[in-house]
Amino acid sequence: YSAGRRLWMLLLPEQLYLEELDHESGKEPDGSLRTPFGLLDDPFTQSQRTVWVDFTEKGSYVVCGSVVSGKSTLLQTIVCGLVKRYTPEQLNLYLIDFSSRMLSAFASAPHTGGMIYENEEEKVGRLFRFMDKILQERKKLLEGGTYTQYVRAYGQKFPAVLLVLDNVAGFREKTKNQYDDDLLKLAREGAGYGIYLLLSAGGFGMTELPNRIAGNIRNVISLEMTDRYKYMDVLHVTRLPLLPEAGKKGRGLVEEQGQILEFQAAMAVRAWDDYGRISILTKWCEEQSEQWQGRRAEKIPEIPEEPTLDDLEKLRQYQICIQEKIALVAGYRKEDASVYQIPLRRLYCYLLLGKPRSGRKNMLRLFMNEAAQMEGQCTVVEMGTAALKQDAERLKMDYLTDAVELYQSFQKLLPVFRDRNLKKRELLEKGMTEDEVFAEMQKETPVFYFIADLAAFFQTVYRPDKTGQAMAPFVENIMEKGSLHNIYFIGCLNTDDAAAGAGWKAFQNFIGYKTGICLSAPGSQRIYHFANIPYTQMNRPPAKGNGYAVMEDDTEATAVVLPLAGRRRV
Repeated sequence: YSAGRRLWMLLLPEQLYLEELDHESGKEPDGSLRTPFGLLDDPFTQSQRTVWVDFTEKGSYVVCGSVVSGKSTLLQTIVCGLVKRYTPEQLNLYLIDFSSRMLSAFASAPHTGGMIYENEEEKVGRLFRFMDKILQERKKLLEGGTYTQYVRAYGQKFPAVLLVLDNVAGFREKTKNQYDDDLLKLAREGAGYGIYLLLSAGGFGMTELPNRIAGNIRNVISLEMTDRYKYMDVLHVTRLPLLPEAGKKGRGLVEEQGQILEFQAAMAVRAWDDYGRISILTKWCEEQSEQWQGRRAEKIPEIPEEPTLDDLEKLRQYQICIQEKIALVAGYRKEDASVYQIPLRRLYCYLLLGKPRSGRKNMLRLFMNEAAQMEGQCTVVEMGTAALKQDAERLKMDYLTDAVELYQSFQKLLPVFRDRNLKKRELLEKGMTEDEVFAEMQKETPVFYFIADLAAFFQTVYRPDKTGQAMAPFVENIMEKGSLHNIYFIGCLNTDDAAAGAGWKAFQNFIGYKTGICLSAPGSQRIYHFANIPYTQMNRPPAKGNGYAVMEDDTEATAVVLPLAGRRRV
């Protein structure tokens, strides 16, 4: 005896869990990013089957639904499915929860690079600038191809990125719609570079998800809406063959293979209520974090409350700058908390300008530590004080305190400079660009001079005796023509002493490079112009530990948060 085929299907279940769905066991192809999220009812084939989200094949998704329809629960299910299918080396998550905090369960997962809640709007700008940085890096890397093509050709060298935003309307209201363009850019361009969106909204329109953004996201999962026309609006159809059963949380409509079908969304795990589910998932994520030994998601940049050199050294970008000897790091950009780099290609004479006790010596110590890590040949020049003596001894740097020692140091530098200058000329005569010349000169040992007081330094250089007469022409020449030699001068100057250097050619050459950091009120000096700083702030000194950095263009100042050069006490 065998049972005959049913004349009708069973009803969709009112409660469904992720573990009950068909997960299609087997090896996932490289770059894949998909997970089941519910059970689909297909009356045309008289079957019920698992329904999936597939970011790699289809791109970004929007979950729409009225109040208490289960949008946050569905987002939680999708994220849960993804973190259980993929490692942090395959998928990185960035979560914005302006709803019921159901995404909070994943904050501790090794896949998660950042979690932002309502009333943490100051972090949002940093996240979107971080997303744009990833997008630009991938555009350069992929060179016109797509993420999927790259992965199929070379394997998954970098992870897919998923930005999840729960409650678009609340987010836009709190942030005054200022990130609409960022969302639009990611919706329009992100999928081609492995950056996807998963959003939840009440619908499309001015107060929900704007149509200009929604128009760039083809995939919509619609939970219960208030009427037929709203279903038609979000699903982009002019005719609706059916409506989902009303009053069932997690019930909705989705397009599958060109047909609009009813589905029941699954919940992530079995629990008595939402709080229990969050607790179970939180514990699971914490366990995964403890066990995971591989590379984790890169964190959204943030500035520690009292940053130190220890904090900087933990950052991947800092490590790249120092290990590859391509840049010094001054601290954090105040705007987006990213690392503020001073490329050695653009650095030659660097000025640390400020009033007494403004942090000039601290910055010099920071750069001394970084130059030591680069295994540079370093010399500290300090006349009249000994504030840097211990640092120089600890870092095994030459320490000069008078004119004779300075003269002897320049005598040793002269043949080095002469040889490198000859090499530079030969490279330029071969038709190399300055960037190519710099790359060649990087094969030489970097040479750093750290000058504690530029006024005292140039006063010594221009001494009216034989030592000064011998030094001055060399210093004037090297300050004027020494760029691209892998030789660098970094010095501190009290703003009150700036006028005294007007008659010294070498001093004018030094400040003429227009690179440095101003640590006191912008209006208190005449070296930089700072056209982008409002007039009302020109006579206001930056907060302690802050400064205005310039790089060649002295009209554009970058606000920088500067770390302490000292180490944290254990």
